[in-house]
Amino acid sequence: MIVFAWNVRGIANRATVRALKEYRRMYRPDCFFLFETRCSGEKAREVIRELGFQFAVVEDAAGFSGGIWVLWEDANLDIRLRESHHQYIHLSVDRVEWGSCLLTAIYASPQERHRATLWKKLQKGGEREGQNKVFKRLDRGLANIEWRTTFPDGRIEVLPRVRSDHHPLLARFVPSRVDVGEKPFRYETMWETHPNFNHYVKEAWPKEQQLPEALSTLTHLLKEWNKSVFGDVNRRKRRVMRRLEGIQQAREYGRIPFFDKLEKELTEELELILEQEEVMWQQRSRQKWITDRDRNTRFYHLKTVQRRRKNRICKLKGEDGRWCEDMEDLKHKAISYFKRIYNKDWMEEPIKITGGTYPPIHEDDVRRLSAPLSNEEIKAALFNIGSLKAPGEDGYPAHFFKEQWKVIRESFMEFIQKLWQDPSSVKLVNQTLIVLIPKIQQPEYLKQFRPIALCNVVYKCLSKIVVNRIKPTLVNRIAPFQSSFVQGRLI
Repeated sequence: MIVFAWNVRGIANRATVRALKEYRRMYRPDCFFLFETRCSGEKAREVIRELGFQFAVVEDAAGFSGGIWVLWEDANLDIRLRESHHQYIHLSVDRVEWGSCLLTAIYASPQERHRATLWKKLQKGGEREGQNKVFKRLDRGLANIEWRTTFPDGRIEVLPRVRSDHHPLLARFVPSRVDVGEKPFRYETMWETHPNFNHYVKEAWPKEQQLPEALSTLTHLLKEWNKSVFGDVNRRKRRVMRRLEGIQQAREYGRIPFFDKLEKELTEELELILEQEEVMWQQRSRQKWITDRDRNTRFYHLKTVQRRRKNRICKLKGEDGRWCEDMEDLKHKAISYFKRIYNKDWMEEPIKITGGTYPPIHEDDVRRLSAPLSNEEIKAALFNIGSLKAPGEDGYPAHFFKEQWKVIRESFMEFIQKLWQDPSSVKLVNQTLIVLIPKIQQPEYLKQFRPIALCNVVYKCLSKIVVNRIKPTLVNRIAPFQSSFVQGRLI
């Protein structure tokens, strides 16, 4: 659904009607909210007919001030008036494809005494709808948690001004789908709640392959297992809920032992599904804590929606200041921009003699840095990595390696030892995902992003081993008036 909202500053003139028709042609909104129409009675009905709308809810203007119109054409869009006031129209909106929600079109009076009445009415209305907070902002769209989770990709666009000193707002409930390519594999921690999962991984793990090839093989097997055995959590939840509803509405309910037994089994299955759903959203939300025995699915779902919305780049300005919304064009601009920044013309660097200024590395430190790896050192480095940190290209977080340590231990140790002895082999695992992180709240240009690399766990583990070995030698390598990289040193 797309909602167009505009303070027109008077609609009974040809120029505004033409502009409104052009907005309708360009954006094809499902519903129009028009404010300060300064029009009522027969003249209002005449303008609505000229605009070509079949349905309307009108709060007439008071003389030449105020006026709120809600206009729509689609008969399948069930819009019903819940409450009307000269400063707002409160509606319920229902459509088969996505369900129902509440919308309120507000035109607050410029007089403070009238606004005080408005806020009291809105607060009372919010309490009736189960909400106890009302937020204030000019020319903006506001949504509560339920709306954000129902329409996770919904957004509001501010359009150019025409014939008014107010910007029109375009609310897209379900924006056009963006082709982001094939969805990458991600290991799901909720799989571990399945009673046969650990046994399946143990049997499926290809011990004869190197770690990267073994993970690739396991990925294909887990995809098939997820489809054929585990299944979609939301579909399973809906199926169990429907079966429970059917049992509890049956005439024989409470009189046949079979129904009692089946209801108990379905209730236990639903509890497991809800637990799996909670784990799924907790993993996606990237939250570092979870409250035991408190189902926080709604909280994690909202955090996930907010994180995805914040991370998604919908449009950016080019160097000429013009907006670009085409995904392919945005990809090309991003690649070109960061290539230009990080490519450096080759030039011969002079050899720097540091013998007189840089203290020599002690022989004991050299021996410790180049000593063979121990299994304990490898395990300590792995288990010191955050379990649910963003995974790399292979899709496996550190949590998988920790949980399946007994199964993958030999393959993991053997491969890390190989990388240590043959550093050129690191090319097998140093592929990374590049992610753009915004430097400010609302970035508009590529220069307002910084790229970071999401590495595989194997690469992280190797890096951590190197860091752990170098760290003790830094005390004598860094000047005493510097505090960076030396633990416990302060200026």
